[in-house]
Amino acid sequence: MQAEASNGLYQLLSICSKLNEQFQKTTTAEQRHTIEVFANQALNSIKDLGPVSKTDPSYKAYKKVAPELLSLATNIAGKNSIKERLKNVDALRTEYALEAGMVLCPLCKGTGHMNGENCPACDGDKRMERRIAEQIDVNDYKFVDCPLCEGEGRANGGRCPVCDGDKQMEKRVAERIDVNDYKFVDCPLCEGEGRANGGRCPACDGDKRMEKRVADQIDVNDYKFVDCPLCEGEGRMNGERCPACDGDKRMEKRIADQIDVNDYKSVSCPLCKGTGHMNGETCPACDGDKRMEKRIAEQIDVNDYKLVDCPICKGQGHMNGDDCSACDGNKKMERRFADRINS
Repeated sequence: MQAEASNGLYQLLSICSKLNEQFQKTTTAEQRHTIEVFANQALNSIKDLGPVSKTDPSYKAYKKVAPELLSLATNIAGKNSIKERLKNVDALRTEYALEAGMVLCPLCKGTGHMNGENCPACDGDKRMERRIAEQIDVNDYKFVDCPLCEGEGRANGGRCPVCDGDKQMEKRVAERIDVNDYKFVDCPLCEGEGRANGGRCPACDGDKRMEKRVADQIDVNDYKFVDCPLCEGEGRMNGERCPACDGDKRMEKRIADQIDVNDYKSVSCPLCKGTGHMNGETCPACDGDKRMEKRIAEQIDVNDYKLVDCPICKGQGHMNGDDCSACDGNKKMERRFADRINS
């Protein structure tokens, strides 16, 4: 917990440092305001972090910078701007790191960058605890040829799926790759035939073969046919063709597993509340049926049916001496129609 407190403080100071960099690059008032909001939150959080035990190796370092750090964090006098506070906290971060015995990142040598991006070892923080630095092997970050395409950038008939055509990658990433995962094997469902379940194989799309990593993810049981969970294999619901299986009675298990039978339960129309009418006319959502399937009801936004001024005649009802052709002189129309006109 002590180590987490020390590291947490340093990480928060690092966030302030990055916000300071971003603040220097702002060009608009909106950008400055956004960073100020985040910066104020970060600065106010400083007072809640820091080593609290004398046994913590960073305790003395923290105590040395704590008074000034907390003063900037709380800004009691209100004399310092966010810009000034970020700049001063950034300087205190460096002092705290030195006092706490933190060392320069062994990979980026304290620059915070590698190959034009944040250093992958210190994430741009430039420094880190000595114990962490001692565990870093800089050779792990050297670029080597992709183990699958061997630096060609292409494999399996197209752009290499491992390096995405970049040809090289960090050694630590390359060592975790099993090239066997990318070898082609027979589709486990159609067993290399290209056809299953009475048509083109739904697993390999008729290609017969696929990469082993893909094949390993396939559960052939998912493609077995089971009774439709809605009509329970009858093919009909409420005297009509089942809307889930379209009357076929059965379907693949993977599809059946995605069906929630509650979605097909009948509920009152959310627009007319089950009356079948709106504004003296047949409800446009349920067409007067009063009820509908839950899955359909959940897609209805009642605001789409509210009456708004016609966007063409601006609610006047007429254009150039004649009835407005858009609202037929009614001055208003449902929002869903008005939105189409505006788009």
